[in-house]
Amino acid sequence: MPFSLEKPLVSVVVINFNYGQFIAEAIQSLKDQSYERFECLIVDNNSSDDSVAIVTREIISDSRFKRKRVGDPM
Repeated sequence: MPFSLEKPLVSVVVINFNYGQFIAEAIQSLKDQSYERFECLIVDNNSSDDSVAIVTREIISDSRFKRKRVGDPM
């Protein structure tokens, strides 16, 4: 029986509050990492800028990313 050791899953939490001007670059930085076995939870603290739309656009096709807004049920 072959032995296989899976790489550990790394969890990253990104907190966002009106960081629309920075959040796309932060997400892209995570996507660009050579270590691909990670999950990222982006928690939005009820931003009033366009950051929620930016996050949604940036993570839509990448299942490693999830978005929650403060007050959303887990």
